[in-house]
Amino acid sequence: MRGLSLFCFLILLAVACLPERREPLPELPGLAPFLQEETDGMEAIIRGMSLEQKLGQLIVVGRVGQPEHQLHQWVQKGRVGGVALSGLPIEYFLSLQDSLQREAPYPLLTTTAGGALFNNQFSDVLALPVMDALQALPSDSMKQKLQQAFLEQAQSLGLNLAPAPYLSRLEQRFTLPEVSLQQYTRDIRWLNERHILSLADNFAAIPLLQPGQDSLQDSLLLDYQYLVKAGLSGFWIAPSVYESPELPPDAIGRFFRGRLQFDGLLMAHLKTDNQLDEILDSGVDLIVTYNSPDFVMNYLLTAYRSGELTETALHAKLRRILLAKQWVGKLASDEETKHSGPEVAVRKLPASMFTGMEAYRSGLSEPKEKLTQYFKDGRWGYWQRRLREESIVVASNPDSLLPFHGLSRQNFQAFHLGVGDFASFDETFAKYAAADSWQGNTWEALTRQLLKLDGTENVVLVLHNYLLDSLQAASILSLAHRLPLALVNFQRLENLALLDTSLVVVHSFEEGEGLSELVPQILFGGIPAAGKLPYTLNRFFAKGQGIELPQLRLRYGLPEQAGIAPEKLVGIDAIVETAIDDAAFPGCQVVVVKNGTVVYDKALGYHTYSKEQPTRKTDLFDVASITKAVTTTLATMRLYEEGAIQPNGKLRKQMGLPRNSRLRNLTVKKLMTHQSGLQPHMPVVPYLLYRDMENTDCSRYFCDHLSDTFAIQVANAFYFDKRYLDKIQEDVNRLRPRYRYRYSDVNFILMQQLVEEKAGAPLDSFTSAHFYDPLGLQHTGFRPLLWKDSSEIVPTQYDRRWRHQLIHGYVHDETAALLGGVAGNAGLFSTAEDLAVVFQMLLNGGTYGGEHYLESGTIEYFTSASHGNHRGLGFDKPDDKSIKKGKFPEQISETAFGHTGFTGTCAWADPEKGLTYIFLSNRIYPDSNNRKIFVKRVRERIHQVIYDALDTYVPEMPEI
Repeated sequence: MRGLSLFCFLILLAVACLPERREPLPELPGLAPFLQEETDGMEAIIRGMSLEQKLGQLIVVGRVGQPEHQLHQWVQKGRVGGVALSGLPIEYFLSLQDSLQREAPYPLLTTTAGGALFNNQFSDVLALPVMDALQALPSDSMKQKLQQAFLEQAQSLGLNLAPAPYLSRLEQRFTLPEVSLQQYTRDIRWLNERHILSLADNFAAIPLLQPGQDSLQDSLLLDYQYLVKAGLSGFWIAPSVYESPELPPDAIGRFFRGRLQFDGLLMAHLKTDNQLDEILDSGVDLIVTYNSPDFVMNYLLTAYRSGELTETALHAKLRRILLAKQWVGKLASDEETKHSGPEVAVRKLPASMFTGMEAYRSGLSEPKEKLTQYFKDGRWGYWQRRLREESIVVASNPDSLLPFHGLSRQNFQAFHLGVGDFASFDETFAKYAAADSWQGNTWEALTRQLLKLDGTENVVLVLHNYLLDSLQAASILSLAHRLPLALVNFQRLENLALLDTSLVVVHSFEEGEGLSELVPQILFGGIPAAGKLPYTLNRFFAKGQGIELPQLRLRYGLPEQAGIAPEKLVGIDAIVETAIDDAAFPGCQVVVVKNGTVVYDKALGYHTYSKEQPTRKTDLFDVASITKAVTTTLATMRLYEEGAIQPNGKLRKQMGLPRNSRLRNLTVKKLMTHQSGLQPHMPVVPYLLYRDMENTDCSRYFCDHLSDTFAIQVANAFYFDKRYLDKIQEDVNRLRPRYRYRYSDVNFILMQQLVEEKAGAPLDSFTSAHFYDPLGLQHTGFRPLLWKDSSEIVPTQYDRRWRHQLIHGYVHDETAALLGGVAGNAGLFSTAEDLAVVFQMLLNGGTYGGEHYLESGTIEYFTSASHGNHRGLGFDKPDDKSIKKGKFPEQISETAFGHTGFTGTCAWADPEKGLTYIFLSNRIYPDSNNRKIFVKRVRERIHQVIYDALDTYVPEMPEI
């Protein structure tokens, strides 16, 4: 009753919105070409058939779980008149179809399951979106291109019956749009020109079949008259028609043979055995069964012998079927075929009757290997991804809730109802923001969870092939008035008919491998939204409606989407795997971003050489000196824009240094370009040597437990006396600048002090508040053991000299450790994915996710090499000398910038190429003297592979 009420509501709505009656489309042939075939000799062929062979012409068998030998036996005995093969490997399909055709005593009609491109019909071929999804594509030219591919595939596969045009069950509740009719007539004409039967697939226009007559029926009838006049060969009736309890048994026959005056083929899919009565009563010519045809044959024999299927009716069906076979080139009359007598015999027809078939199969004149290569062409992967992305529809977006913004202020709650790919959805969602997730199968269980909400949450409700009823829809609408709600609807498009635009509605026509990863990207602006509703559902959701949203964050996509041939990146795997085998490092993360699309994202190897714990994309690495670029420098850039820090200003005018400090006349620029000439390391050697003397009491410097004095944790059970921080600072102020280039950690510890003084906050808190949190970085920060489990952190060195333990979750850098784990030179832990976000923000000119972080001019200023040496302010830069030494690819741009880290890390961005490259490893596990990463030039070689891969792919659809 629920479905019937919804249906009635939709019909009333459609009647109220009916368009003006349209003029007939011009130049239509008016009759299916096969019906115009000469019938001479047809009666002779029919007389030559046994009763079972006659009845067999009505049966089309689909191979689903059927043993091949049985299929051959049915065909050889003439117990089937056609085959609808699907779900097979492409090579097997081609061979099987060919052999069955040659074995049949009467040539077969050959088709396959419809509703999409034929790529979807083979078990070893990449599936493309379903037809409804393809109809949601925003580009008409793309839809036409795909339809042309469908038609050409039908011919090349040797099919003589194509399930086209495809009729959506939702579209058939209203009038067919004129643009659809025009496309359909073009498809029919194309198929007719190639002698391929066109059967309108999925006919389910129930309003046309019901008693009575109204304006809706008149308009719908006109639409189908167009199709018939266009030369349509037949209709493939959807199983749902026979499941409709309100239809009288003869409704289908009366409509097609009466009101529509259609004399072409009618084909129906036998979904359950008990539908045979209704199918036979409806006047169907061809019965498609995916079970054994023996049941259908026995039923037809019984119906014939009882008189329910009269000889007149049987012969009428046979004439239509045989005329169709004759027209497609499968049948030719021959005097030798004349045969009389009632005996049931299986015999071969003369070779002359197959001449037409051979001519027809010229579409398969291409070698089977070539057809196999076409369907298995790797380029289909690009089209699958692109079509899936473009078919997702943002049907409504009140208050511009999408793409989600203000991530640091959001409390996301995801609720999954139904059966679907929860894990992939949540995993992709987590790449952008943290969310609590709940999964359940019943509305009652969901309701209990929703009652716990306090109104502060941002709710994402995901329906996985779940059909709503009106009360459930009303509850969702009520919830949307209380708090921000985004509804993600997989598959059940009819759910939208019960909703309105007061909540965010995102629809995906399918769910499965790869699809659950796309919708979260739509929610956050990783993928631009472009899809359009292909049908009108109610007064809120009309055909063509779809909110377009831009890409604002990283997209996790395919290399091809960024112009990179995927095989060109295989070298990264080879380099890394060889390096791991050679013990250059136990594991790593590598991320490559091109033009905002993540084209390579892998975690390889293990945490340690024991190979007990694989490296994951969310595992934290000690990024060492990359801290200088993505923490201290970012904070400096922010304060520079606020006027708080002047790069050319001297330190004595910008921070509180003692009057006797030798650092007073240094400028920020000198520090950030390492042009101060200060010594490489902080003056902390005495503290690093003291533990080496194995003094384990708490009398000086260190203690094995926390106290008010020993308050700075350096490592596990290892605390530093905070009173010595002042002594370290005094020693820093005594350092003598040399005003020449010298890479020094002291420079950025001084910058940390300047930032904290100007910001009025610790360095880690300031960068988290202004960058990491609003960017949605969940795996970036200092002192990770305070917010992550140690199993999620990759260990570094086994420190045998000073800390006498494996450094795991504590910063490796000794100076940063003495400062409590937060330092301007080191101490940051992160992932390759998180760092890629930071660098993408910089490449975007200071914006990300629709929010502004820095001015583009600031970024250009800090990343340029115009400050007295080859470096930027806080960033390293490629120079001619380094390029000649092989430290950078030759193709790298002058505008490129980045940094490396002692632990075996690097991060590089190239604005001119739109490229980001992040590499994180723990090469110092267990010994920091391991220099294999340098000797083998691992990071540099990967960098070169990336540049060599650029502009190696042009998106072209495979052609037969």
